[in-house]
Amino acid sequence: MVPLKTIRPLKLLAIMMVMLTAVHTANSNPASGQEDPLTVGLETTKPKKGKFVEIENGFMVEYTATIPGTKAKYTMVPVPGGRFTMGSPDKEKDRNEDEGPQFDVVIVEPFWMSKYESTWAEYKAFMELSDALNKLAKKKIRVIKPENKLDAVTSPSRLYDPTYTFEPGEGLDQPAATMTQFSAMQYSKWVSLVSNRFYR
Repeated sequence: MVPLKTIRPLKLLAIMMVMLTAVHTANSNPASGQEDPLTVGLETTKPKKGKFVEIENGFMVEYTATIPGTKAKYTMVPVPGGRFTMGSPDKEKDRNEDEGPQFDVVIVEPFWMSKYESTWAEYKAFMELSDALNKLAKKKIRVIKPENKLDAVTSPSRLYDPTYTFEPGEGLDQPAATMTQFSAMQYSKWVSLVSNRFYR
């Protein structure tokens, strides 16, 4: 894996720790034989090891999940609520103007955060939707005309210039980079839809 410090910041608009999900207190359904997606990462007894956050009805714990229909896995870790100061002090060495003023940020509720940046293995599964929709378009199941153009389904597009985009590397375990903020938001909506858990 390429160390992050070797990738220029402007070229690394990675989906960096965007997969956050709210705490749910629903119970699993053992009768169905399937784990309730809303209880993943929740335990009723205090864990003996690993990171955890105590909540009203139990404990939030680290969990790993697979994006349905793929082999791509992601790991979520619990983060407690708290307070931190954003920005750097006026007298900090090598401080830039856009690093201030300082202000306090309060996060009341605990949440889960992706342990690592989203990888190409995860994001490429999302980009493949473009190929699937293009195949449907070629079958002319529904021809797009001026009168129905506004109702057309859009999909993630392939990246335009692989020689530029993938300069840091496109290994499946490397951070997905260079997508727009909108694409990152659409990706997290897709992960939410297929996993039946809310991510943003």
